[in-house]
Amino acid sequence: MSDRPSEKEDGDARRLGRRFLLGTLQLGIGNWAGMLLNMAIGVALARILGPEAFGLYAFVFAINELLNIVGAFSLHSALIQSRDESQELYDTALAICFGLGLLGMVAALAIAPFLWVHRGSEAAWFLLALSLSRVLRLVSQVPRARLERSMRYGTITTIQVTGGSVPNVVALGLALVGVGPWCLVVRDLLVALLTLAMEAGFSGYRFAGQVRRQPSRRLMSFARRLFLARTTDILVERVDRVVAGAYLGNAAAGLLDRSRFLADLGLLVMRPVERTSMNLFSRVQDDGYRLSRAYSLVNFFLIRMVFALAAVCLLAPSEFVRLVYGPDWLAAATPLRWLAVHAAFMPMLSIVKVLIIARARVERLVRISIWQACVLVPGALVAGHLGSLEGTAAAIAATSTVGMCLAVLATRDQVDTSYVRLALVPLAALGVTATVVFGADALGWSSSLPWWSRPFLVGTVFVLAVLAAEGSRMKVELGYLREQLGGGPTTTPPTGRG
Repeated sequence: MSDRPSEKEDGDARRLGRRFLLGTLQLGIGNWAGMLLNMAIGVALARILGPEAFGLYAFVFAINELLNIVGAFSLHSALIQSRDESQELYDTALAICFGLGLLGMVAALAIAPFLWVHRGSEAAWFLLALSLSRVLRLVSQVPRARLERSMRYGTITTIQVTGGSVPNVVALGLALVGVGPWCLVVRDLLVALLTLAMEAGFSGYRFAGQVRRQPSRRLMSFARRLFLARTTDILVERVDRVVAGAYLGNAAAGLLDRSRFLADLGLLVMRPVERTSMNLFSRVQDDGYRLSRAYSLVNFFLIRMVFALAAVCLLAPSEFVRLVYGPDWLAAATPLRWLAVHAAFMPMLSIVKVLIIARARVERLVRISIWQACVLVPGALVAGHLGSLEGTAAAIAATSTVGMCLAVLATRDQVDTSYVRLALVPLAALGVTATVVFGADALGWSSSLPWWSRPFLVGTVFVLAVLAAEGSRMKVELGYLREQLGGGPTTTPPTGRG
């Protein structure tokens, strides 16, 4: 697709690559440590509250997230993608974000009475409180973008870990004293408030009132193209919980929410990579060789990780749910098995969307998101009408599959990458793992093992199968990353295709 760069260009790219690898490590280590802590607290909260109480929060939270449609312009992405920056640009973006947040609060005020009538006063107050946290999150996009543009990833990590962990600890304390699902609402408010305060403080950004028409036009020219894509993304991310809660009740919404959380663990783990990739892809968007190389490398490791999670969701869903949430949540195992497809495809699709945004090919993103919404919304409504939680999970799996297929078509002329070659070994490893696990079941060997060991057995067999097939390839790729990280001479890497 493009020629190899010159020696000088190679050195410049290597220095840029080192900065982004260091940034990814800084974001990753801090975020993964924080994620483990917050996941442990989240598991404790789910165990304390149970499906019914947790499901009421999940239902209202999904409604609140749907109201994010009013702020779906993604000013954060517009600021990151901009080739320059200025006080006027940031001030104008903040004014737009604040206005969109107020519009969302008006929408929440309009919906709250209906929730009061059909779900009780607690649900209505949940929505109003959560709408305030949404305003804070919208405004925080501006100082966060400034931090990311300056690649202060150590600071970003500190903010994310502190802003996520402290409110979770507070929520756990509130749950233990019997506050109920209000502990989750208080947590969300504290996360938004603490994160905004730290991002504003560390970024050094201060609103100076320099709101101008020209920066507004520039920002909205890019952001408007993202609006429809973000709107449909929000539908795809949240409408399933709203439909499940509306048709099947609070407990069903809670079960679906927690099963989808487990399936989305790969997506959570790769968030730091996604954030740094957005910055990197934007900077090398005009260098086809470097863009293809970086994109293929990200996907090489990502696909192997998410297929391991998919294998666990597919082959050990009951044990996975019981291990994490306890026996009261076992009904989440059946939807989780359907969501194994979602676990495999959604993180890959997320990186594709990062690439498309970085190269400003937003119209392709819009097409993908619209088709996903066209699959999920009617699918979830039909499943809800039939009273089938498994049907809702199947609709999610179909949505992710359609999105991934369209994403492959959308990036054919963007990067020199073969998805088939990237995914061939993980697919084969998944087949080997299924054969080993089902064979052990048929022979009765599994019955001699403790129930909690099954998820670990599945994961171990998958990893061993991948290493047996391409251990040497993985060694080469890791060596390439080490050389990039050290800034030394780089050996010739494998080609971009696969």
